[in-house]
Amino acid sequence: MIKTLHDYGYHGATTASITSFSKQIRNEIVNDDPITYSDLRQRSILREMSRLSPTTSPSPSRHIVMNVFDAWLDERNAAANRHLYPDAVDTLRSLRQAFPDLCVGAVTNGRGDPRCMPLLEPFFDFCVSGEDSDVFPARKPARGIYRAALAAHANFVGEDG
Repeated sequence: MIKTLHDYGYHGATTASITSFSKQIRNEIVNDDPITYSDLRQRSILREMSRLSPTTSPSPSRHIVMNVFDAWLDERNAAANRHLYPDAVDTLRSLRQAFPDLCVGAVTNGRGDPRCMPLLEPFFDFCVSGEDSDVFPARKPARGIYRAALAAHANFVGEDG
């Protein structure tokens, strides 16, 4: 994410500053007006870009914000793929071998998706995120996200017979 900001000319961008903006934005948000973690990160990126832009410049481009966010998301998935629990892949492989028809899904509040992680992708059939439009703002532990997971399971099982 920082490299991408630097590539766009936002030299001086730091993770610490973006994290600080995230905390600031969370404090500004009224509980009745929830936002997704993705929106929080995008707003934080935009504030960092604005901090580094001259006041006479036009507002930073939404296109650049999304490219920076996508770079963060790619690295987030790559880092998760690199830092799995030591026995995670072997355990999932054993489950797939012992129960080949097993339907395995992930339920997450954020944007992590095991199907976007090469080491985990073969073992997951679906993923439900608290950021999905049919789920948000029903993040864990709310029942809505688990209902969505049950529906995703039913859809998957229905597709495969």
